[in-house]
Amino acid sequence: MNVAVRLAPIEQRYIFANMWIAYAHEISQYQDDLPSVHGMMGDIDEDYEPDSVMAEWWAHPGKTFPYLITVDERPAGFALVAKTPLIDGDADQELVDFFLFHPYRGKGIGRDSAIRVLNSLHGSWQLSVIDSHESALGFWSAVLGGYAKSMIRTKKTHKSGLRLTEFTFENSPV
Repeated sequence: MNVAVRLAPIEQRYIFANMWIAYAHEISQYQDDLPSVHGMMGDIDEDYEPDSVMAEWWAHPGKTFPYLITVDERPAGFALVAKTPLIDGDADQELVDFFLFHPYRGKGIGRDSAIRVLNSLHGSWQLSVIDSHESALGFWSAVLGGYAKSMIRTKKTHKSGLRLTEFTFENSPV
């Protein structure tokens, strides 16, 4: 298996939009959201334009980083990273969303891909996990426990009506 994690050019935005549908559906089980009038889960409002889905991830070069995870050249998932000033909190950057299709889970691909993303930018990091998403909490606790070169700090927080665990840590060039 050849796993790659690369910043995606805007020409691959449609791949992210396609994967977003699966991601939004999956996390909807941990949220109280209902589908939009367009039949989509997630932050889709009544002014939805299909061509605008995920566009913001290419609108701020050097501040947003859409990583495409592939296995044997097939899209397997994504990681979305944003830097200050586009994020809340004190960290330099935030891993905003991370997704891997089910066939690729439990094989080390997620862990390895997450580490590659974290190694791509240095400084202080934050990421938040929905508390009721137990498998995600376990995944990130294991990944960060084996990765972070500094102490990992966790705190309970609320955002958009969700109870979250926020992980913060530092990394530096190896």
